[in-house]
Amino acid sequence: MFHTNRWFLIALVFVFGCNRQEEYEVSGFVCTSENLAQSYIGPGLRDQDVRCKAIPDAEIYLSTSSDSKDALPNGFVTSDGSGHYTIAGINHKGPIYIITEKAGYDSLRYRISIGTLSGFMKNTIELKPK
Repeated sequence: MFHTNRWFLIALVFVFGCNRQEEYEVSGFVCTSENLAQSYIGPGLRDQDVRCKAIPDAEIYLSTSSDSKDALPNGFVTSDGSGHYTIAGINHKGPIYIITEKAGYDSLRYRISIGTLSGFMKNTIELKPK
């Protein structure tokens, strides 16, 4: 009996575990500060830094090309009123471009990697005023 149950469990793991498409998440904070030389992205959230002023309604999207505005499925959001954003349900793993735009600011196009730990890693995007 144990032998039969073992094969049944192996089959369940194969069907439901091995073929499951993982979904990933990217989140962070969009802001600006004085005297920026250029727009950039950095690790961690600077949302408590008084020098970093939140940018609401910034457009953030993920694309497989740095020169394309074609977002991946589920790969487009705008930052909320406090400058935070989360892009969830991403079915792409590996290198990808995060593109951030807001009228009155230089845009940012930066290559990032998406994977299992993406949901734990937050970032801050600082946009340089034009």
